Amino acid sequence: MPRAVPSSGTTIKNWILNQFQRSQSELIRKLSRSRSNIHFTFDLWTSPNYPAFLGIVAHWMDDTLKLHSTVLGLRRFRGRHTGKNQAKDFWDIVKTYQITEKIGYCTLNNATNNDTAL
Repeated sequence: MPRAVPSSGTTIKNWILNQFQRSQSELIRKLSRSRSNIHFTFDLWTSPNYPAFLGIVAHWMDDTLKLHSTVLGLRRFRGRHTGKNQAKDFWDIVKTYQITEKIGYCTLNNATNNDTAL
């Protein structure tokens, strides 16, 4: 069990990263057991103070046919908002979660860069 009082300036950061890695491993396991293809919604958004983010949500059915949705990524998006750049970030996420062979449908808005990304 972790100590109740952080022992250094990086302790809390390490606790958070360790929990994230455990949760990510569990999600990879769940996605690998999906009864359906994994479908996606994603969108690129620029905040009022100019950082851009790409949000990617996965939708699938588990082995009991229960529908699930979860955020796979909300990444800081750097560079031009081209479909090629979006596709690279999307592909990096699906590789991370080991679901490249399970890609189903994608739902996006009608921006032309989304057409290029797909």
